[in-house]
Amino acid sequence: MELFSNLIQQIVPATMESFGVWIPLAFGLAVGVAYVIASAARRSR
Repeated sequence: MELFSNLIQQIVPATMESFGVWIPLAFGLAVGVAYVIASAARRSR
């Protein structure tokens, strides 16, 4: 159990740091996908 809590204490800061990178990246990807879908829908009409 002690090992497990130590593992969590190591993982959590690293995860928080990567979240600072992943959130804008995921947001940008979502915007890009939405733009592609919207332009494809506009073209098909």
